[in-house]
Amino acid sequence: MVSLKGDTYSQAFPAQGGEFKCDPKYLIATDKSIWGTELDADRISTKYQNANVIKPES
Repeated sequence: MVSLKGDTYSQAFPAQGGEFKCDPKYLIATDKSIWGTELDADRISTKYQNANVIKPES
């Protein structure tokens, strides 16, 4: 997390810059309806895929 003091952002938590605090107690349960979109096996969004979507080809 960062904090804003005046016009400067600084890391607020954890105190050490560039560190992460991974702990199950920080997990927040959210409803699947707000996740945005499902991803397929290639990590591509499936929510808006239809016949009109431009798909990358090589």
